[in-house]
Amino acid sequence: MAGIVEWNYKNIDREKVIDLAIKCNIPFVSAAIMYVRGIISKESVFNFLKDTYEPDIKSLFEIPDMDKAVSRLTRAIKNQEKICVYGDYDADGVTATALMFLYLKEKNADVFYYIPSREKDGYGLNVQVIDFLKSRGTKLIFTVDNGISAFNEISYANSMGLDVVVTDHHRVPENLPPAVALVDMFREDCNVKEKNFAGVGIAFKVIEAMEKNNFDRNKYIDFVTLGTIGDSIELFGETRSIVKKGIEVIKNSNKPGIKSLINISGLNGKSFDTTSVAFCLVPRINASGRMGDASLALKLLVSGTEKEAEQLAFELNEMNVKRKEIENKIFDSVEELLSTESTRKYEKIIIAEGNGWHRGVLGIVASRITQKYGKPTILISLNGEEATASCRSVPGFSIHNLISICSDLVERFGGHPMAAGINLKSENVKKFKDKILKTVDKMEVSYPKLEIDLAVNPSKVTSKILNDINILKPFGVGNPEPVFALNDMKLKKIVPLSKGLHTKIIVERENSSFEVLCFNQKTHEFLYDEGEIVDVAVTFSKNDYRGNSKLSSMLLNIKLSGLEFKKVIECKKCYEKFKRGEKLSKKETEVLIPNREDFAAVYKYFLKRKNIITRADILSYRIFKNASYFGKICIISDVFQEQNLINLVKNSDELKITVNENRNKVDLNKSKIMMLLKGEI
Repeated sequence: MAGIVEWNYKNIDREKVIDLAIKCNIPFVSAAIMYVRGIISKESVFNFLKDTYEPDIKSLFEIPDMDKAVSRLTRAIKNQEKICVYGDYDADGVTATALMFLYLKEKNADVFYYIPSREKDGYGLNVQVIDFLKSRGTKLIFTVDNGISAFNEISYANSMGLDVVVTDHHRVPENLPPAVALVDMFREDCNVKEKNFAGVGIAFKVIEAMEKNNFDRNKYIDFVTLGTIGDSIELFGETRSIVKKGIEVIKNSNKPGIKSLINISGLNGKSFDTTSVAFCLVPRINASGRMGDASLALKLLVSGTEKEAEQLAFELNEMNVKRKEIENKIFDSVEELLSTESTRKYEKIIIAEGNGWHRGVLGIVASRITQKYGKPTILISLNGEEATASCRSVPGFSIHNLISICSDLVERFGGHPMAAGINLKSENVKKFKDKILKTVDKMEVSYPKLEIDLAVNPSKVTSKILNDINILKPFGVGNPEPVFALNDMKLKKIVPLSKGLHTKIIVERENSSFEVLCFNQKTHEFLYDEGEIVDVAVTFSKNDYRGNSKLSSMLLNIKLSGLEFKKVIECKKCYEKFKRGEKLSKKETEVLIPNREDFAAVYKYFLKRKNIITRADILSYRIFKNASYFGKICIISDVFQEQNLINLVKNSDELKITVNENRNKVDLNKSKIMMLLKGEI
């Protein structure tokens, strides 16, 4: 179950939403969701819902250096110069490479591709590979999804007589590399309004400019969709239109590679949407780049025969299984480190390092740690004299900016506000960690929030709501699946599913009841009790079972009704500050210090339960009806463990508490934790 998350209810003006719904001839729920997401005018609604797009040729050439890229590529095709499409090893880079390679093949260009090895070559261009490309007679290197930061490498390529055209979507450095053309919408001189394109999207724009609209977009839009979803690009404007059409093209694809990928993922004949792509297709495309050779995924995408594609898809699937095994081992190693050196998890940013952690899966593990603890994460793999790191962040905090401040200790880094990659010397890892922690200590780091689109009356919710929701598809980054709150619901029943591996809860209010599915929630670890009044955050979908369709709701989060999470967060900050060993103000100390009656009330509750899995916010409300007791509950639990009254195991925000049978009378005044908190030691 998710940890402590503050719910953010969005403000809604009912009269304005009704007016918007009437003007646009759309359902109230659809209008309300768009309204709270900032789509508040008739024009913006129509632009958002537009299913098709026709790129303006003039606007394509308003992208800086697009004319130069088209000119150089056209000349290379005409003169049969050898072209290397230089890609990247993730889903965006692989699909961009496949897209450009197949396009140039159709233009009868002399073209081949190169996907760097994550382990051997690292990210982007490097001098050794440039030497290899030169030896193959290459005249033009055409980068996709990389190159904008490769100043030294492109300078070297120029010295070797090679031209380079860069197409990229990453943030632009201060010193631009000396390429023939630099097509990147984040250039300061780029005035194009929409910049939400993946690397494959930028490559696609070059093709549009080359063809001046005179080509079948459906031939390539599947690759653009795969890479866009794979790189978590925001879905609005042109990109949303592309993905909406692309989902249908992928679903009905005749390309052997995509068909085989769908089959091996178990999606054939099933409902298909952006979630299917993100969680089934993309991980398999990424698997080869993470585990070794990304060209395997590329070969699959450009495969011309079903037999070859089926074999490649099978190999990719096996790689993905192996990837999961390695990922879980590293995740367990990080968890063990956070358990043995518990101070780490109370820092504002979690940093963990280990010898030989597989670089290909570091990013996934970092994402899992961030999701579990609700904090930015940096995971560092030590490999002899060199070290690499993957970083993930939380909304509202730029990990890229943080690393920029500490960039004097790294060899190379790149990324964006939510994710980054780093290369550094192993001898600098400790200095880097210390500087990061010192720097972030002066910064405000956001706590996780759950954005609630709409609070709904359970008596008004019918299967019609699915049609209202589907109008807004496709969902993804920038256009997430709508989240609905059902507030003040009585938790009527808790039902185990699949022998307790999953759980179903039944909640009711005013004679209206809902079944809410809680996948991957073990019933014996469910934190709430039957009879409690709760708020549940859910998504709605259609459940088809044995020919019958009905409305289904999926649990995202649950909390006790009336619990003030702002107070919880403030108390949590004080507690973590204390656990880091930092000096507390008088006010902060008062937030944490419990009195004898507090200790007695909590111990009485523990004795009654004996064995419980809970959270401090839940206990503060159950025992004291006051969220401000969160910090005191944390201290009390720590003291009870210190005095051997309970066995306490912490799992992120969750507390697993077992009352010890052999209990001796203790003097709480002699608790080292309490003495430290009071400033007596």
